[in-house]
Amino acid sequence: MSNISLPADTYNLFPASPNNHVIRFARMPHLSFMIQEVNLPTITANIARVQTAGIFSKFAPERLNFDSLNVTFIVDEEFLVHRELYKWLWGMTGGDDRSEVVAEFLDDQANYIWPDNKNAETALGLASQTYAGLTIVNPAKIPILRVLFYNVYITSLGQVQFATNVDPGQVMTSTAIFEYDFYTMVEIRR
Repeated sequence: MSNISLPADTYNLFPASPNNHVIRFARMPHLSFMIQEVNLPTITANIARVQTAGIFSKFAPERLNFDSLNVTFIVDEEFLVHRELYKWLWGMTGGDDRSEVVAEFLDDQANYIWPDNKNAETALGLASQTYAGLTIVNPAKIPILRVLFYNVYITSLGQVQFATNVDPGQVMTSTAIFEYDFYTMVEIRR
């Protein structure tokens, strides 16, 4: 039988719980309260390949690819979250009158900035960086790790399915897909 030696700072070897998280979007003040599922996206590396005599030589990765951030959320009775996401998507793509839709969206969100950045001009412009933060918490709901997504923007808003043959207590959900430049992980000191 072998002896296992653990480092002195090993304090938590318990598996992570899928419901110990909180996610916040800089532009979506209501979305955080309705999220049912969120993923920590896959990261892959592009490996450079060069064909040489009879084989492909592989070289160190040249860049990282970050998969989409997928969110499943509850549709509230006033469709508030769905409308916020719709306005964001509509404003980014132009709609009928891009300037009017974008201005309305920015006015609605001017007082909600995250993380703690009070400069509305840089935090809310469509070309500026926007953030999302996925905070991992322990069973006592104490934050352990924060995953920050940079330059987040919505690319897809899923369908909402209405049906008369379901349990009246069942909630309706929808999905939203976000793209971003990259994410970083920041350990929260205790």
